[in-house]
Amino acid sequence: MKSVVFAAATASLLATMPAFGAARDLEGSWVAERGGGAGLSELEITFQGSTFNVWASAPCGRRPCDLGQVTGYVVVPPGRGDPNRDASGVSAGFDDGRSTRQVIAVSNGRNRLQVTVIQSFRDGRAAYYTSESFSRSR
Repeated sequence: MKSVVFAAATASLLATMPAFGAARDLEGSWVAERGGGAGLSELEITFQGSTFNVWASAPCGRRPCDLGQVTGYVVVPPGRGDPNRDASGVSAGFDDGRSTRQVIAVSNGRNRLQVTVIQSFRDGRAAYYTSESFSRSR
């Protein structure tokens, strides 16, 4: 079931991707426009040649919880492969021990990202996903 949710969310994201952009356009500090909801609050993305370093925080109480930094992978449309030229997003996975979050951030213009988070729980609860817009904060 988890793979079906992931596949459906990924397919919907890929179908709405804007024109191709450079991986460097995804770099920066990003903040959820609605405060994070149930997904993420902040993202920090840097490009490192063929992968990304992605740091994230999620809402939890009065302050965001630090999810840490992980390696993120370039998302390119089918038939494309040059991350410097064809990157349209980044995919990264976070694991806090109780759940995993698969994050897919797709460029939605030079200063906006559309971020989908698929959260799967280890205690048997159903996985769910959220999608929200992020704005560049710096």
